[in-house]
Amino acid sequence: MSKRSSNESGTPCWVELTSTDVEGSKQFYGELFGWDFVGNAATENAIYTMCFPKGDLENPIAAMMSPMQMPPADEPPADMKMAAPDTEAPPEMSFWATYVSVDDIQDAATRVTAAGGHIMMEPMEVTPLSGETVGKMAVFMDPAGAALCLWEPMAHIGATIVNEPGTYCWSELNLPTDIKEVLPFYQEVFGWQPFEHTETPMGYTEFKLNEQPVAGGMTIPADAPGAESMPPHWAVYFAAKDVDATHSKAQELGAMSLVGPMDIPGGRFATMLDPQGAAFSFCWMHDMEE
Repeated sequence: MSKRSSNESGTPCWVELTSTDVEGSKQFYGELFGWDFVGNAATENAIYTMCFPKGDLENPIAAMMSPMQMPPADEPPADMKMAAPDTEAPPEMSFWATYVSVDDIQDAATRVTAAGGHIMMEPMEVTPLSGETVGKMAVFMDPAGAALCLWEPMAHIGATIVNEPGTYCWSELNLPTDIKEVLPFYQEVFGWQPFEHTETPMGYTEFKLNEQPVAGGMTIPADAPGAESMPPHWAVYFAAKDVDATHSKAQELGAMSLVGPMDIPGGRFATMLDPQGAAFSFCWMHDMEE
């Protein structure tokens, strides 16, 4: 079992679904991946739903929440590509977000700004109504316009089980612009070293932290389906041992296929929209069987 008790600074550690229909999302992912759920009172008016493997309430693997209003923040620079041209994001939408663990969130936020990124939500303590501070979070936008979250762990380190069927396994930066433009940014902020794969026509960049792969990224070709309206974003992957069967089951549960099951170097993957409109991917890589 791939169980974590801590994370090296710069490691993606947690994924969170903002859903316009949390109850519908619980039903979908509960049936698809076998998750159990526990709702915690984040504030008097907001519930933060923790997701767990079936029958195991000791090991959180993800979370869900309703859309929330971010604290006021400065507008990002005009040249940041927040969305594709001529498109406007709806006021409320469903999406998966990735958190990266850092030792000092204030220092990390300073590096974001110094490297050309934009802080969308300033560092803040996360303290549920139970009273125990679980960590500190912030949200930023990289120079290409893709959003990512920072997490300084305290009582909560993030997912304690990863790379197992039905759990988080990977995050991937998808850009309609050249990914090479943001490689120095992520190297400065997290110490990620890029490694370029050329096994496929599209190419793929693997981000490594102390020689260990922690995330990936790619430039979306202009002729790819939906590329003209695709905003810069970080995609979230879950492990699914049988990608084809998971794809079929997700369709039965109301999901829409974006990229049908296909082989990639080292494994197989698919990408879908869940019934609430959030994009998610799942894969199984050969090294997961070790």
